[in-house]
Amino acid sequence: MVSRSKKIALLVPLVSLCVLAGLYFLFPSVAFDFLIAVERNIAGLEKNSVEVDGLHFEYLEGGTGEALVLLHGFGADKDNWTRIGRYLTPYFRVIAPDLPGFGDSTADLEADYTVSPQVERIRAFVRALNLKAFHLGGSSMGGNIAGAYAAKYPGEVKMHLAQQAVERQPLNSMIFQQLVDSRNLSPLEILLSGLKVPALIVWGTGDRVLHPSGAAVLKGVMPEARAVLMSATGHLPMVERPKKTAELFLGFVSNHN
Repeated sequence: MVSRSKKIALLVPLVSLCVLAGLYFLFPSVAFDFLIAVERNIAGLEKNSVEVDGLHFEYLEGGTGEALVLLHGFGADKDNWTRIGRYLTPYFRVIAPDLPGFGDSTADLEADYTVSPQVERIRAFVRALNLKAFHLGGSSMGGNIAGAYAAKYPGEVKMHLAQQAVERQPLNSMIFQQLVDSRNLSPLEILLSGLKVPALIVWGTGDRVLHPSGAAVLKGVMPEARAVLMSATGHLPMVERPKKTAELFLGFVSNHN
């Protein structure tokens, strides 16, 4: 027979789950903020902000060691990196900003959010944090910005790496149109051609946003690049398989230090 103490022990997590479920349905924004706070705490990340050249940057930061700046993709924000952050903060000072136009950073409907202006904004951001050299990684659009940054400032980079959406739809639509209209600019593979910077390219084989063949294209133009196709993974490896993605990155860094 199950003892009374065991029954109570089993009842406690059940009650907790019921409370969380009730909060989610009654106060979804409160529940969401709570869960985000829990994930940040587990990852060892805290929210900070800085004013740079008239722009407001909000970012997550935590951990110790060499700086690792992580740039999110289109329509996303700094919390795309919280799940993988727990595996990185024991080894790096992780810094994940909201790119201007996204998250809680400055959002201006009159601004230009194509790759080149974002590169300059990120450069101003890292300089405000007094980062002279750092590891740089990005997802999707953020990866494009990271690659363009490395191509323009290779001496600074060591290595590469839905209610809210509705509310931000006008700005996101404008930024997306800017990105589409900028296709006449140099593709990333041209910008990176011959760049001798150690680079890790991680791509999900199930990516339905950008075709996985892009990994081979980028690897083909960068002499020191390594490409990894991650099976059963879509467009966001760091969210879908954070531990595996972190292991790949940590192994890559270890081989190049």
